[in-house]
Amino acid sequence: MGAAKGNETGARARRWRRAPLAVAGIGLLLGPAMASGCQPGFDPPSKVAGLRILAVQADKPYANAGESVTFEMTYTDGLDPANPRNVQIAWIGGCFDPPGDLYYGCYAQLGKQLASASSVKPGQPPPPELEGVLGMGPKFTTKLPADLVARRPAPDQGSRYGTAFVFFMACAGKLGPAPATSEGRAGSFPIACFDETGRQLGADSFVPGYTQIYAFEDERTNANPVITGITYDGNELPDDVTQAPTLKACPLTDDERRIQGCSKKQAEQACQTYALRVEVPTDVAEIDPQSKSREGGELREVVWVDYYVDGGELSADVALLSEASTGYNDDHSVTWLPPDAPGVYAVWAVVHDNRGGTSVTRRFVRVE
Repeated sequence: MGAAKGNETGARARRWRRAPLAVAGIGLLLGPAMASGCQPGFDPPSKVAGLRILAVQADKPYANAGESVTFEMTYTDGLDPANPRNVQIAWIGGCFDPPGDLYYGCYAQLGKQLASASSVKPGQPPPPELEGVLGMGPKFTTKLPADLVARRPAPDQGSRYGTAFVFFMACAGKLGPAPATSEGRAGSFPIACFDETGRQLGADSFVPGYTQIYAFEDERTNANPVITGITYDGNELPDDVTQAPTLKACPLTDDERRIQGCSKKQAEQACQTYALRVEVPTDVAEIDPQSKSREGGELREVVWVDYYVDGGELSADVALLSEASTGYNDDHSVTWLPPDAPGVYAVWAVVHDNRGGTSVTRRFVRVE
């Protein structure tokens, strides 16, 4: 039986993580992570049970002024796998150096660009003036202005830089202007998702977010982290679904797994569990030129992994892969408790660095 020590490393990773995927101010109130007494709790973040954007990868996490950057989205819809929904993917770029480098400084232009997008017929590319500003589908390319860095004043210290924001949306319905509200300092996201009757859809059907690209005067670069695979108990998981290994189901139902407190079953004693582990090179973290130790020495990026599954549950949703000063962390596996229902299930590992680099891989297991 496989085991893992994901809790301690997961906590350490959370202290360092900077989310390259940020929820774009949609004002959702999340339920508590645990329920009191002996009532069923909530699914953990690693459990894919609705429409989810798992990763948005930029081919150049750090780019140079004047360069084009291509983004690719990894998403999945776990609401009803037996009846897959038509998911609309949209991108809006063209927001550069907003006031204070704050994402919600882009909101005014987002609404205008959505209005322009409404004139584009389905299946047709946007007009030339909107190329690199509006996009549909899982990939999107935008171009940074040639003067993105030069037009900004030089900082008191460090390299001069410019920044670009790209917003993305996954909608299991139709996109449209959001009802006007003013929630908090950031306001509300100006775009929403609606069903065929015009009813506004919630978080299991609409996921908006943004990603940010930096360009530096010293033209520093950043590569996306390298992933070589995912293993279970030391065995490689295939990316070909037809070669998925067969593992033993756990008869505990979802409600039994979510029970907290006095009547919670000891799931790891009742069922066989497996250690899942993303495989990366020991030098997965690059030198971070902007960070120095107290003694003035070099520091590396912080690198972590987010794990996701569409069945069963994980002991932790995040694990630290490499720390700035101590380097590579070999103890980054998590324990997977298989679901009770037979079938083929997906496992995702999304590896991030704290400079905006992202890589994602998916593997498959069969449960019987």
